[in-house]
Amino acid sequence: SWYSKAAKMSNKVDYYLEIYPTTLDVNGRNFLVDTLFLPSSRGLIKVFEIILCFIAMLLIASSQGVEEERSFGLFVSFLGLSCSFSLLVAYVLMLNSKMSQLSWFIIECIYYVIMTILLLVAGIGMAVFCAGYWSSRNPVWSTVPSLAAGTLFVATLVFIVDLLTIIRYFKRYTWRPSFDYSAQSVPTNKSTLPTN
Repeated sequence: SWYSKAAKMSNKVDYYLEIYPTTLDVNGRNFLVDTLFLPSSRGLIKVFEIILCFIAMLLIASSQGVEEERSFGLFVSFLGLSCSFSLLVAYVLMLNSKMSQLSWFIIECIYYVIMTILLLVAGIGMAVFCAGYWSSRNPVWSTVPSLAAGTLFVATLVFIVDLLTIIRYFKRYTWRPSFDYSAQSVPTNKSTLPTN
């Protein structure tokens, strides 16, 4: 029935309010930790971005460079890995709550647009200048650059998915409640539903 569904939903809300956010005490200083971000879809996308950039770095470093495409690919892969890791840490430690959510949204969107373009250019560079060059001269040496280019193209798609995801959640960044909900807060161990 409707009441049992509402009661289950209220129990879920109470559960999330009890575990979110978690407070860690480190040398007398309290740190808020978002334990729900990492297993969420956005957290898993960030982990996937880090893994792809790391694999791309290994493949690019193992390939035989022709022009400057290898150096550029390594730079872009390292940039994607380090920035995605920094964003993951910022979300888990709730550092994004220290600034305006709209500003955070704009900065993150700009980052994803720039990284998408850089990864695409690096992938094209590895495919055309490195894999294409070695395919006619030494086909064995073209395998690793081809894998590196493919990894960079997949990373490009994952970054686009992450960009579209945060755009989809744009209303969360701009929502301003017209009612003071903090005055109506209840303890997390009590349900707001009436009991029979």
